[in-house]
Amino acid sequence: MVFVETKLKGAFIIEPERIADERGFFARTWCAHEFEAH
Repeated sequence: MVFVETKLKGAFIIEPERIADERGFFARTWCAHEFEAH
């Protein structure tokens, strides 16, 4: 996930990273470990 900091303190725009292949794509929309880091 990509966390983009905004002008509001403590607020982020969270963009999922897409992992794609011929079958389609996968994107994590929740990861407690990554959220704790921000």
